[in-house]
Amino acid sequence: MKSDPLYLRFSGNATALNGGPSANEYNQIADFLLGTPTTLGNYVQYIFPLTLRTWEISFYGHDQWQVNRKLTVNYGLRYERYPVPTQETKGIGYYDQAANQIWECGVASIPGDCGIHVSHKLFAPSIGIAYRATENFVIRAGYSLSPQQDNMGRQGIQAYPDEAQSTINGAIGDADTGRK
Repeated sequence: MKSDPLYLRFSGNATALNGGPSANEYNQIADFLLGTPTTLGNYVQYIFPLTLRTWEISFYGHDQWQVNRKLTVNYGLRYERYPVPTQETKGIGYYDQAANQIWECGVASIPGDCGIHVSHKLFAPSIGIAYRATENFVIRAGYSLSPQQDNMGRQGIQAYPDEAQSTINGAIGDADTGRK
């Protein structure tokens, strides 16, 4: 069993003025100096070592076209794929909210990917334009799509029964004041 260190978070809400501006980094430092954390928690890893195997595949190609002396166009295309990760002897852990069950993917009759569908169509185009208005002044514009994939492996491997987590929120937390 491996226990990670205790962590503390300071929101700044304990020293922020009621009805005043939202808490900022100075309030967070003051909370720290006063010893008033908003959140504390700990992780305990029961299976050690956890052997995560994850793949994150991507390709990117781009080109540049100088239309004339004043106008340049950059364009590209990125492809990304994030298959469902596995561990050395099984898949990841998965909580099925509808059935209120924890699945251990790849164990017994449960498929290794727990039936999770991963898109194979994550194409992300990008384009950029540079226009030289004068010899010393250039106007630039650009646009790009970028799919943000949350790493399934981290949540899948940091799940019961492999790991137990505990988080405790203080009385002066973000939820109590409505501040962020």
